[in-house]
Amino acid sequence: MDRILILDNDAAHADALACALRRMDRSIETCADTRLAIAKCLTEATDVLIVVPASPHGWKEQLSTACATLKSRVDHPAVLCILRWKAQDSTDRLFGDALGIEVQHER
Repeated sequence: MDRILILDNDAAHADALACALRRMDRSIETCADTRLAIAKCLTEATDVLIVVPASPHGWKEQLSTACATLKSRVDHPAVLCILRWKAQDSTDRLFGDALGIEVQHER
């Protein structure tokens, strides 16, 4: 069973995402704090970290920091970033490609 950690400061959104993933027989935990989520990934077996940034401002720094810290471990989790705003162009996806992660827009 995959262990997934959802980093999302919107509790209702995180719960809805967790509920959908649990139906797929996944072990899910949610967290609203970036530092705590990274610490959990470093100390607990986590297969996937789903990052849902709060706004279009500062998400790239948040994601870069998380990825740099996690990739220092050989067994780091896969990272998926879900952006909750409309895509303007391909730069968000290309930013994710440069980090080696998937970036998707929810809308």
